Amino acid sequence: VQFVESKSRGVLAVPSMADWTLVQEAAEEGGFAVLVTFGAAWCKPCKAIAPFVQELSARFAGSILFVKVDVDECEAVAEQANAFRGLPLFQLRSKGEAVDELIGARQEKLVTMLEKFVGKND
Repeated sequence: VQFVESKSRGVLAVPSMADWTLVQEAAEEGGFAVLVTFGAAWCKPCKAIAPFVQELSARFAGSILFVKVDVDECEAVAEQANAFRGLPLFQLRSKGEAVDELIGARQEKLVTMLEKFVGKND
């Protein structure tokens, strides 16, 4: 998967279970983590924090792949990740497993979570 190989900046939309599987496999092969933003089109906090998440994707490019999943469009992925507990839900995944998560559009806590992970895994 080319976008993973280049560890590109930006937030990749994951519209299907097949794409979700590709992202997980490619991230494992590439040896880096995935930050998944679970949200919905109708979720105002999700929309409000989206530009900030985009900025973070540039800041952490090369160590964390940023993806987003619309829980209404891709219910199977959201169910598998147990994402229906609150939106937005940020789930940090490494080696195919959730290692940390945050519910709510809390910028400082999101940065802290990512910095903590990157610091442990340098």
